[in-house]
Amino acid sequence: MRFDFTRWGAAATLCGLIACTSTNREETDPDPPCQADCGQAGSGGTPQVGPTRVRMGHFNVRECSTDKIVDPNDQQLTAAADIIARFAPDIVGLNELQYDIANLPMSGMPGAPMPSTPGAFDGGAENARRMADLVQANNAEVEFVDTLTTLGNSGFYWTGDTMGQNSFVLRGWGEWRGRHNTGVMSRYPILKDQVRIITDFAWEDLPDNKIAEIEAATGIIVPSGFPLFEKSLNIVPIQVEDQVLYLVMLHTVPPAFDPINPYRNHDELHGLALFLDGQLPGIEPLPADAKFIVMGDLNADPEDGDGSIAGAIQQVIEHPAVVGWFPSGAGFKGQNGQYNTYLSGCGYDDGTTVQDPADKWQMQLDYMLPSTNIGTPLEGAVFWPDHMENRPDFDLACHASDHRFVYADIEL
Repeated sequence: MRFDFTRWGAAATLCGLIACTSTNREETDPDPPCQADCGQAGSGGTPQVGPTRVRMGHFNVRECSTDKIVDPNDQQLTAAADIIARFAPDIVGLNELQYDIANLPMSGMPGAPMPSTPGAFDGGAENARRMADLVQANNAEVEFVDTLTTLGNSGFYWTGDTMGQNSFVLRGWGEWRGRHNTGVMSRYPILKDQVRIITDFAWEDLPDNKIAEIEAATGIIVPSGFPLFEKSLNIVPIQVEDQVLYLVMLHTVPPAFDPINPYRNHDELHGLALFLDGQLPGIEPLPADAKFIVMGDLNADPEDGDGSIAGAIQQVIEHPAVVGWFPSGAGFKGQNGQYNTYLSGCGYDDGTTVQDPADKWQMQLDYMLPSTNIGTPLEGAVFWPDHMENRPDFDLACHASDHRFVYADIEL
């Protein structure tokens, strides 16, 4: 059975497909519905201009590499594009997108010129554009007029002193340069002359960092100048009608696989919180009263054991500048399993799917947090279909990625 989602009618169908509540962790009453006179003439007889409704999407597409994107028969990327097309978002943030450098990872691969250092974007890179074209091939009405592919630290060697530690061979993990990056697909123009890709912020420059704790706990000394952000902190302004919406995008290191990673994950999130405070040293803050949304795989669950340091994600989700809002799906493991966005074992390109999600890790890792001057989203969901009631769509989600697509409808 296949569901055909229309633009704003998805919510009605979703309620029978996944748990489509949108809530703070502490339950609050939903925003009041629009009254009958919304958009009508006000008391002075002047028509009131209604807000712009914008559908935001976030998707960590597992190992979204160039060779997959350019392969028309790749099952994983076809599934991911299908899901995005169904929900028809206006703006989508992508994680694990390869910056398509020529000849990487395979000879003859189409690609952009090789920037000398991380911190660039576009420069001929086309993978976000190619992904947008895949989406439109599934739904002709979903046309992204602008795209952006960043280049962060992933896969680049650290040229400073490694202090004899394998932890510092690479600036950010990746099998090759440009491996895991952030992409944006947008129906609205991206203000590219104002985009900032922050890759060089030194870890030791972060106030109240965990560097001393790393040395005390592991004996590992973090070398001077080593970057805080494992990939990059991305500030992407988008012109939405007469307003500017800022995407504050981060994909942190997972708090696993290396002794420094739990501390780096915590401090990346601390750096994000300080940026929202306007207190990240040397980094220009957002404009006063800017409307923004924090987006990304932040690799930390608020309640369940994923290896992260206690309180890591709370630095962001409890920040006074954001709405701590969490969409729901059919996840079920953990203290608030309905908020889970990650299911281990999915996202492979071999046609396999997870038979029983109870046997796998489930965690809440992906977030879309609007600024308080935007407010609680009107609706939203995690595309996590129930594996018993809707097996075809569960398998589709599992083919696409180990992370689930998340969307939120906001008003500007």
